Amino acid sequence: MKRFLCVLFGAMLFVSVAALGAYAVEGFATYSIPKDKVNAAGKYWTREKMKNAKPYPSTRKKGAVHRVPANTEEQLSGPPGMDPGDPGEGAPSRSAGRKGGLHGVWGPGIGADTAEMAGASTAGYNYPAPHTTFPVLDSLYGISTTPYPYRTIGKIFFTEEGEEYVCSGASIGGRAVLTAGHCVSDGAGTYHSNWIFVPSYQDGEEPYGEWTAFWLGTFREYHQEGDCGRDVGFAAVSDKNGKKLSQRVGFLGFYYNAGRIRHWNMFGYPADDPWDGEFMVETQASYAYVDDSVAPDATGIGTTQTEGCSGGPWIMKFKPGPKVAGTNFANGVNSYSNEDTGEIFSPYFDTRVKDLKDRAVAK
Repeated sequence: MKRFLCVLFGAMLFVSVAALGAYAVEGFATYSIPKDKVNAAGKYWTREKMKNAKPYPSTRKKGAVHRVPANTEEQLSGPPGMDPGDPGEGAPSRSAGRKGGLHGVWGPGIGADTAEMAGASTAGYNYPAPHTTFPVLDSLYGISTTPYPYRTIGKIFFTEEGEEYVCSGASIGGRAVLTAGHCVSDGAGTYHSNWIFVPSYQDGEEPYGEWTAFWLGTFREYHQEGDCGRDVGFAAVSDKNGKKLSQRVGFLGFYYNAGRIRHWNMFGYPADDPWDGEFMVETQASYAYVDDSVAPDATGIGTTQTEGCSGGPWIMKFKPGPKVAGTNFANGVNSYSNEDTGEIFSPYFDTRVKDLKDRAVAK
């Protein structure tokens, strides 16, 4: 069965009261969550609800994927640019988790790649695209001193129409979390509710605690029309103990208007078979092809990650450790995918994505 992670509800177009007046001239759709709802979200999530939350349901994107090689002469929306990341404070608190204590390594003893792969293909790949996908080791996140940038990545929980769902995301600066548009909006005019971010989540452990959203943002094209080419979202989360999210866990750098011929380390919390959403999963993959049925063209790579990984970051120049200069830039998010064929697409990070990111970081 073919499934796509970019949510689209066809011709259904209804606008919530919260969306009224939310659109700026830049084409953004943003929502400031009332304080009482922020407080309610902070109390909503029990351990049982989090354990039983489902990956957000997906439907086929509008139109078929049309895979073509990237155009090396592609006209970009502006010159390439980058914002550096930062490692933040460092070690998690042992008292922040729900259960306390440590537990063993899950899965095969495979370490994460610690550097950008040299010599990524200059021509892309034929379908299906190659990749390496594996669970991230306990020793690299969640239960002890967590190296940057693993601690910036986490699991997202939210509700829609009384149902609990999960996505993935990453700290991107200030109070902001980077994710997919469909992890903040249903693509038909309604924002999700009870939205929280749990950095470095693992099997119920919350080494950095829960961070509750007070603001959500995406593109109007996605929020109103389910446009997969603009399926990028952000949230701003409330401070904890007087500190911003980025101070506590650090934040990824951000790279935009970049050429597509490169390698990424992609992360998420896939929750459909063969995964269960309780641990972080990594994919190492190079550019494969673009889907030119959306605008801007979306970039495709290979993976076996499934629903629940939505919103997880694509990191270029990935290199864990304290020295972050010139490394660990977010350059994509998990958006829509044909899971039966082992691929996933990210909207292209152009100047408009940079502008929306800056708005989120300024909150």
